[in-house]
Amino acid sequence: MRTKQYRAAQPLVRRLRSPRWAGPCACCYEQRFDRLRLSWVQVGDGPPLVLFHGYGGNSRWWARNLAPLASRYTVYALDLPDFGASRMAGRYTFRRTIDGIATWIEAQHLGPAAIVGHSMGGHLALLLAARHPVHVRALVLIAPSGLPLERTLLGLARDAFLSRAAGDMRFTPIVVGGVLRADPRALWQAVREIQRIDVRPHLADLAVPTLILWGDQDRLLPVANARVLSAAIPGAQVRIVQGGTHNIFFDQADLMNEAIVGFLGTPASDAGSQAGQ
Repeated sequence: MRTKQYRAAQPLVRRLRSPRWAGPCACCYEQRFDRLRLSWVQVGDGPPLVLFHGYGGNSRWWARNLAPLASRYTVYALDLPDFGASRMAGRYTFRRTIDGIATWIEAQHLGPAAIVGHSMGGHLALLLAARHPVHVRALVLIAPSGLPLERTLLGLARDAFLSRAAGDMRFTPIVVGGVLRADPRALWQAVREIQRIDVRPHLADLAVPTLILWGDQDRLLPVANARVLSAAIPGAQVRIVQGGTHNIFFDQADLMNEAIVGFLGTPASDAGSQAGQ
């Protein structure tokens, strides 16, 4: 499905100053569409691999993953719409978000890309694969949301705090910085989308290789969800990380990077298919 909701208002990608945390080889870019501005960090050479951060985050969440993954892929760490430096005019919805990302993938000529999504980012990755399957080659879902939550907003906030306290505390300032950079309106509306949108009606028709990664000590989203999702997604693989928290991509980055590379590999047919800047 080719989305027509967004139109490129700036044909050329604009290069920005690269953040120090991304390393000396990374570049930062921005592209503007008629109702959308998307920013991302890019590094590496190989098949395209796009990273979707979780709720309240930005591309910096992937600081421990960029360089290892860039040895095999061209890695695009997005600031999702209304988070980090990216902005989307109008009401925040998941549908508008994934349509905007699909437009960006088309504009970058990425072809089908592997998508790694954490938490809310995994939720969005599943919806992108369902609505725009031509853009997705494979999915790696790290503790994704998308199943009904039987908790109030206060309960979610409490569990998020407990989850953070159980993990590597060096991630805490990154989380706080991401929340402060997000659009306040989107922070509220995104929570409502997470609570409202159930991915299960879309799962049976997914036709891409899928790996689900989950920490067995996740205090925010129950590890039992991994089995529910894998049973509904044809051919999905599951790996439960012993001692893993909700943010295993940061807390156990080496293990996560190895799992992603081991699952995706480097298909020779995909080499060189990514867009160059």
